[in-house]
Amino acid sequence: MCNLVLNEWGAIANIILALMSVLTAIITAVVLFKQLKLQKQSAVIQYNGIQPIFRIYYNYLSNSNSKENDSVQIRIMNEGYKTKNTPKIAIHTFLRIHHHEINKPKQISYLKIENFYRYTKHSSAGNDALKVGHFKNNLKYYRNILETLNSSNSDITKIERVDLIKIEYRDINDVSHTVYFMDYNSSDMETYDSILSFCNKTNKRYRINELKFADIIRYIDNI
Repeated sequence: MCNLVLNEWGAIANIILALMSVLTAIITAVVLFKQLKLQKQSAVIQYNGIQPIFRIYYNYLSNSNSKENDSVQIRIMNEGYKTKNTPKIAIHTFLRIHHHEINKPKQISYLKIENFYRYTKHSSAGNDALKVGHFKNNLKYYRNILETLNSSNSDITKIERVDLIKIEYRDINDVSHTVYFMDYNSSDMETYDSILSFCNKTNKRYRINELKFADIIRYIDNI
């Protein structure tokens, strides 16, 4: 009877040891997984630390004889790590037109503006302004369109100016990257391509100093 009890206790001890071994293996695996995750996070942080940080700024300018801002200047800066090459920058300016016809759903259309900015390269692969540009009185021309809209009785409910920006560059490891912006904010390839595709289908381009509200009405009517 005593031997039976001892055998039972021995079996229980073996089971406990086996469970402890399994538990130890699980704990070891969890620790290794966490270490690997931390290593990956550290690698990402280190990699991101060598990337440029692009910022979009707008400077509003006024003529000496005007109390209002007549022009807006765009400035694209790199506030992060230097790039290996000179970034390739594309800037597209549009009018985003909200319009609503009777018994039809609300629509948003885009009209391409060709000359809202004039560009001057300032730097190649550093931390200075990568691209700066403005067109004299561009904001005044745009404001005139908005003022006409406010006094009109049209299907157009709102007009907004939108800048789409695409920056292609290679980092110091010679890895290619492409980043997108809509005005100040980060954007994506889908948004960029869809708006450009819309305007390419219409095949219409306008200069901001020549664009009239009547041109916008005709543009919407022919879409």
